[in-house]
Amino acid sequence: MRPMPKTNVVLSRAAWKKLVEECFDRDGECKLCGSGAKDTFCPHHLIPVSRGRVDTLGNLITLCYACHLRLHGGELSVTVDELIDRYNHPSNGA
Repeated sequence: MRPMPKTNVVLSRAAWKKLVEECFDRDGECKLCGSGAKDTFCPHHLIPVSRGRVDTLGNLITLCYACHLRLHGGELSVTVDELIDRYNHPSNGA
């Protein structure tokens, strides 16, 4: 897994909303199923906050609500590196 720098910044609600919109605008679709229905988009942390990462654009990817539920429910098995590599996420340096 690629190392990502840790920061201890806690975002305000307004800053989080802006960050999520930037993520959705950057990705434009669910990075698992390709859905472009923006009203179903959910931000997904590549490295969970519970594992030491915080809210940064480089740590977020856009998923639709259905894929987000399936991923967290264990129905989908996708690694962080697969998300970064397969979907050309900016964290891959491309």
